[in-house]
Amino acid sequence: MAGFLLIAPTGTGKTTACKADPNFAGITIDGDSLIDWPRCGPNTDWTIKDREHLDIVLDHMRASNKCVCWYVGTTAVADSLDDGRLAPDEVAVVLISEGEHRRRVEYRRQSSHGWSTACEHRALCEKLTADYGVSRFTSLEEAIRHARSILKR
Repeated sequence: MAGFLLIAPTGTGKTTACKADPNFAGITIDGDSLIDWPRCGPNTDWTIKDREHLDIVLDHMRASNKCVCWYVGTTAVADSLDDGRLAPDEVAVVLISEGEHRRRVEYRRQSSHGWSTACEHRALCEKLTADYGVSRFTSLEEAIRHARSILKR
């Protein structure tokens, strides 16, 4: 296996962990850094963009043999699982406790990524684990330990 995709709802702490947590050093990439966000305007059709972005992320993930931490529309991930571009063992979902998640989202105070958006993301991630049997973890640290063991193979 070359690379691993770790997805989690907005506000979970992916970017912070990628930047500041020494346990993530050398193994992870913040998926947001791979995307040309200025080309995504306010009227962007995210169902199309997420699929394009996911292809970029998967290509980079496999070429670098790293764990990419990202939130992408889970419909794009589901599509990739359906058509074989992504295998269930190449992806995992992180869903931290709802209370901790809400605290982090409210602390960030980003109007475009508030608690209602985080709840939508949580529901989509839960559906992914139910429908496709992808691994589910309750912390980024737990998921990174799992990714690290997979990437060593």
